[in-house]
Amino acid sequence: MGAFFAVGVGELGFGVVSYVRFQVVPVALVVADLFAARADGQKSAQGLHVGQGLFQRGGLFGKLVQVPAVLQGHGGRLPEDRGDLCIPGGEIGRLVGQAHDAHGLALHVEGREHDVAHLYYTSGTTGKPKGVPLSHKNVTTHALCAVGELSVADIDNWLHAAPMFHLADAWATFAFTAAGAKHTMVKDFREKDVFTLIENEGVTTSNMIPSMLNMLINATDITKYDLSSLRVLLSGGAPIAPELVRKIIKKFDCDYIQTYGMTETSPYLTISKLKGHLEALPYDEQLEYKSKTGREFLGVSLRVVREDGSDIEANGTEVGEIIVKGDIVTDGYWRLPEETARTIKDGWLYTEDLATIDQEGYVNIVDRKKDIIITGGENVYSTEVEYVLYEHPAVLEAAVVGIPDETWGEAGTRHQPTACSRGLGGAHGPPSEHHR
Repeated sequence: MGAFFAVGVGELGFGVVSYVRFQVVPVALVVADLFAARADGQKSAQGLHVGQGLFQRGGLFGKLVQVPAVLQGHGGRLPEDRGDLCIPGGEIGRLVGQAHDAHGLALHVEGREHDVAHLYYTSGTTGKPKGVPLSHKNVTTHALCAVGELSVADIDNWLHAAPMFHLADAWATFAFTAAGAKHTMVKDFREKDVFTLIENEGVTTSNMIPSMLNMLINATDITKYDLSSLRVLLSGGAPIAPELVRKIIKKFDCDYIQTYGMTETSPYLTISKLKGHLEALPYDEQLEYKSKTGREFLGVSLRVVREDGSDIEANGTEVGEIIVKGDIVTDGYWRLPEETARTIKDGWLYTEDLATIDQEGYVNIVDRKKDIIITGGENVYSTEVEYVLYEHPAVLEAAVVGIPDETWGEAGTRHQPTACSRGLGGAHGPPSEHHR
């Protein structure tokens, strides 16, 4: 359908339209879904509403123009005074139909594997957004590897709970479609709506950030719903405490896999899926592995290195920086050659994530390189302190940060990092405000 529409728009004199992804939305309109940003690199991508799309005009990374289907009166022609191609909503179907009639079902638009499929904007922890182009090879390789790693089949039903403009969820659009699986979307993330969709649609898997899962497992009415269709829940976007993993598995009675990745890597780099021989371990030891950042994702080469580039010891205690390479890694940042050279060296992408690695090859992120808390000459990793806080039954959420200190460099109360937490109500006392 995308190819037919590309030809149909081309017949209006707009030229070859590349990198258009279509999505069927609840109101049965076929729209072009935005997975890009303005090519000038100045503005971040914004999701489009029903009836809008974004198309690329001309050659590779040519001028991007917005197509508001709600604008009428131009008859599909390009206005002289602006760069927008305006197509009334009803014209989309007509263009697809015309292209189908003229060219038949054999129509095929040639593409090259290194052509850009998506342009995402990400700031990570740097603050300033950077454009990340992902090629067709990046996206396709990741999709096929995800199908294999997660045993995706046509009986699966993926719940799009996380934002679809973010790769935390966008990757599943391609992987689950490739396997012939079903897609279910929730308009807004509300516990009741999520539970209802899982029960009524037979959702089998989804990916959410830890705070979303935390909201679900602490919902008071979770036991009212039949969630037995779930086979595995994924979590990514932030480290997760082992105690939270234990609660997720218990409340949902399904498998759990921790994931780690970046926009620059399509996104997955590791998953905490157990190796076959680890499944024979006692449950508590299995849980320890499931709570880690994980082992290499299929098709990924991963190392954890010291400042001098040498590999750290695989003892689960020494800390180094994760570096990766593979067919899922971007070639570099959009129009930022210096940033690209700083991040990708000799084919290895330096993530700035600090981690340990054990003898089984499972890494565990302890902090961002820029976020280490140094107090009294000692390194304190925020996630390790947060994990301890999560073990207390009255703690709902926790975050640990360093504050400036003239004597200790960084410190908090009693020369320790400051811990901010939000408590639960019920048997453990009244709901609390944020505490330090």
